[in-house]
Amino acid sequence: MVQEQLADISGLSVRTVQRIERGAPSDLDSRRAIARAFEFEDIDALNKPFTIPTEEEMKAAKEKFERENITLEALPLTLGKQLAQLVETNSMDLSTPGFEMNREADEEFAALVDYLRDYRDCADIYSEVGKFDIYDEMQEHIDALKAMGFLSVMQSASYK
Repeated sequence: MVQEQLADISGLSVRTVQRIERGAPSDLDSRRAIARAFEFEDIDALNKPFTIPTEEEMKAAKEKFERENITLEALPLTLGKQLAQLVETNSMDLSTPGFEMNREADEEFAALVDYLRDYRDCADIYSEVGKFDIYDEMQEHIDALKAMGFLSVMQSASYK
């Protein structure tokens, strides 16, 4: 967000935003306006002291996170064959772009997701030789997204 946008959203002047960015003293209302502009749930977030956790607190937080969450490995996918094989071995997928795309790329990505889900539903009826056509079709979608500049490698997390 640039200073002019932040000023517009927060209702502050650009000079006030610049002063705050430089670390100059600011009043409570200005800090609250900035917090609201960034959609902080706690509008006093910028007024509270920031404490850096100790090594022990960090370790305890990490252990708690690992107990309460499942971390899945993201695999880089660059080939239609890799994507097809991943689809064959998993029953669910998380297939959402990690960033905004233009309409053309959005449609191409949606076509790829539809294609891989359709394939997953009937992968067991394809012969091994027939799967090469599937690999090629998925590769065409991947290549089209790459050509649009929206995909260098796909990251995929799958669930069994």
